[in-house]
Amino acid sequence: MNPLIEVTYPDFQVVEEATKDNGGRMRVKCLMQVADEINGNGRFYPEAILDREVLRMQEEIKRQSAYGEADHPGDGKSRISNTASRLLNLEKAVTDKGRKEYWGEVMILNTSKGKDVQEILNSGGRLGHSSRGFGTTKASTLDGKKGECVQDDYRLKAFDFVIGQSVKDADVRLGEGLYEQTLDVVSIFESEEQGVEGDAAVRPKTEIEKGGHETMELTLEALKKDHPKLVEAIKAELEAQLKESIQKELDASFDQRLAEEIEKRKDEIRDDVVEAIKSSEEFQSYKGVVDEITALLRKYDLVESGSGEDGTDKEKDEQLATLRQELKTEKEERVKLSEQLGGMKVKDHIAEVVKGKAHASLLAERLADCKTEEEVNERLEKEEDYIKRITEASGTPAGKGKVKDEDNPSQQVIEGEEDEEKKAQMERDRRLAGLPPLEEKKES
Repeated sequence: MNPLIEVTYPDFQVVEEATKDNGGRMRVKCLMQVADEINGNGRFYPEAILDREVLRMQEEIKRQSAYGEADHPGDGKSRISNTASRLLNLEKAVTDKGRKEYWGEVMILNTSKGKDVQEILNSGGRLGHSSRGFGTTKASTLDGKKGECVQDDYRLKAFDFVIGQSVKDADVRLGEGLYEQTLDVVSIFESEEQGVEGDAAVRPKTEIEKGGHETMELTLEALKKDHPKLVEAIKAELEAQLKESIQKELDASFDQRLAEEIEKRKDEIRDDVVEAIKSSEEFQSYKGVVDEITALLRKYDLVESGSGEDGTDKEKDEQLATLRQELKTEKEERVKLSEQLGGMKVKDHIAEVVKGKAHASLLAERLADCKTEEEVNERLEKEEDYIKRITEASGTPAGKGKVKDEDNPSQQVIEGEEDEEKKAQMERDRRLAGLPPLEEKKES
């Protein structure tokens, strides 16, 4: 496909000046393209094609990746070092006379190239705004006029700032026609015959601008001399393609040789892997467990030494069920023994901690329901305090009662109706504490 470049010389409408607050970025609005109208280069762009490309560029605008440069790149590829602007908006507008115009809003960046563009505009200078795209054309007519119709393979790439007009319709050929590039750079607002309206500049056409075609045949040496950048770009592209092709061949060859070598050494690699696994500590540990299980199963005739098998699957299932039941019973017995052993330890511990204490047998009885030694230790002091409070409360009450046996204060005789209620309360407390009831001694 050929580069298709159209230059306009619009009067830029400044939307926002560059200031410190906006980072030194200027915003301008201008007319960028026109559909179904033969331009000064003798080409016209069908409305459907421009509509499609404008719609496609909306995605780049949303991604904030629609950039423009100061001057068209020689190889058609955008570069950060030449970036001067970012396209903010691109939309279609139809005038009262049916002219299909495409307007865009551009942010002129605070880059080195963007500053150059801003300075030219601020000084009152005039710049062209050029569409950069690739595609083919075909001879056709529009409204009875002959022209080159841009075909459906056209792809709009960017809008760049340019100065002046480039060579018109120059065909540059390298060698035997291995490389062909056509640069068509004209203003679509230059023809008075087209009835251009608006703020676009109007100036007379030269013969070349009216659609003339100038062809230059160049030798390789002349091309290197006159267009060194173009030659270097072609050279770099060819080198990249050649490198990629060689790399693919090397990768394919390497993969094939590697697959063949693996296939040859497959058995050897497998044996090495198996040997490495067998010699690992983890495998030896698992093997020991499996051997123990096998020995246990053989004990119950579930696994026989030798290659043959006797008995039916039903018999083995019954043997396995029996083994499981025996294992379950053994487990339950172990649990019971463990509980009994724990109970004995707790009982011995209770006897040890209450030894020599007041009311030792009563204290042991109250601690008998403890499950662990730790629980005994936690409850011991609380139970001692409780029994102490009860026994102290069971002392000689006030009133008419009197002690018959002074050597045994716990054996009291309470007399008088006013002490009956207190006596009953003490009896209840003693029963709760596990103490024997109070006994009255008869006088002889």
